[in-house]
Amino acid sequence: MKARASLISPRAHADEAALLCGSGRCVRFGSLRQQAAQLADELDGESGDARRGVILCLVPRTLTAVVAYVACMETEHTVLVLDGDSAAEIEEVLQWLEPEFVIGPPSCLGKCNANALAAYQDRETCLAATRCLQRVRSQPQPPPQPNKVSAGPPTKLILRTSGSLGTPKSVRLSEANVMSNADAIAQVMELSLADRGITSLPLAFSFGLSILHSHLRAGSAVVVNQAAPTNREFWRTAREQGVTVFCSVPRPLKLLRAMGWSYATQAPRLRLVCQAGGPLDEETTRHWWQLTEGRFAKMYGQTEATARISYLAPHQVPEHPGSVGRALPGGQLRIGPREEEGDGLGEVLYSGPNVMLGYLRQRSDLQGEPDREPQYEAKVARELATGDLGFLNHGFLTLSGRRDRMVKIAGRRVQLEDIEAFFGPTGEVAVDQAGERLRIFALDAEAARQRSNEFCLAVQIAPQDVMVIELPKLPLTRNGKIDYRALHA
Repeated sequence: MKARASLISPRAHADEAALLCGSGRCVRFGSLRQQAAQLADELDGESGDARRGVILCLVPRTLTAVVAYVACMETEHTVLVLDGDSAAEIEEVLQWLEPEFVIGPPSCLGKCNANALAAYQDRETCLAATRCLQRVRSQPQPPPQPNKVSAGPPTKLILRTSGSLGTPKSVRLSEANVMSNADAIAQVMELSLADRGITSLPLAFSFGLSILHSHLRAGSAVVVNQAAPTNREFWRTAREQGVTVFCSVPRPLKLLRAMGWSYATQAPRLRLVCQAGGPLDEETTRHWWQLTEGRFAKMYGQTEATARISYLAPHQVPEHPGSVGRALPGGQLRIGPREEEGDGLGEVLYSGPNVMLGYLRQRSDLQGEPDREPQYEAKVARELATGDLGFLNHGFLTLSGRRDRMVKIAGRRVQLEDIEAFFGPTGEVAVDQAGERLRIFALDAEAARQRSNEFCLAVQIAPQDVMVIELPKLPLTRNGKIDYRALHA
């Protein structure tokens, strides 16, 4: 059998730093490889009757938790990642998935109800300051039976979508999905052994996890940090640890701009700022490109594509500020059948080696999967219908909202994202539709009402069809996106 594909680059010297934190602690590549190999020896073949089991890995942004996650990915088991900050979410996964192992910091597992962990017992591993629980089954498990989802490579990683527009889904990703996407990201971002990234997003968020994956695959170091990018501690750590790559979703970038963030004083060693995780308007894009002296890039992706789909390089931003770039190496973008009313938009379709195996709805979906096939390459590229609307211009993709956020006002189709952009000058807003009325959730209700009058005139609807609701703050998911489900509640 071929050697198992690894997140840990063989190019990085054993003495080079792999993971660091603000306190000065450091895990070197040699130590990371050693711990990962040791955990694989301890857990592989320990899942009962089935050769491969499931590990529920709790990964807050701490050094020991990240080491544990990387080590889990080196085993032959399937890994499901959670942040570990919600006891209810942990207990839900324990109930429906029944993982063979639960690995994470004692502080995360300590939040759970004792009854939820009654089927587990502690076992020793090589991982420091990390608890490992193994499920104790009273009866032997029946041998796995093949089923319709078992064709192709086995599931290596399970990630949950943000669920900002609906119920979160569990996405099944193969080893080839993870490795190919990490390598493509590292290639377009030109990551090298000299680079240092920083954990600026939750690691259960596909974008946040892709930062870790791409850097380690390239042999770059990652600074493990818990502070938000709007926190002074974040930038103090970035300066002291020599961070060269910073990735962010749109909201922190807008807040940092308002706070007067300065490239020269906050992070003088930065060579790249990369945005993804939601739309960023052209004006803000141009601002950040100028602010970073041409070091600003944009990406687009979905959890169903492992993480990233396209990349707009810094030198392409001035000419294409509204675009999210071209498909990553190995991927292909096309536009599906055009939507109605001749607006030229169609659904964005993507194919590539990083497109998911499918969704995980129940534990039996994993039964009958083949044993690990190292460096498996799908012979037929899967195509992902993203649900996003957009168009291509010489290969550059421009997005225009989502199919499920398209509404009709006065007989005209309008994207709720476009309405949010119209109200943007009034401050942070979120827009949804309740029956025949638009609801504008705003921090500054008076400014939003004045803007609402202009909007009603522009689209020729009655003022009573728009309702402005003032909120002290907009609800956000853990990934920093607006939580539309919470607004509907």
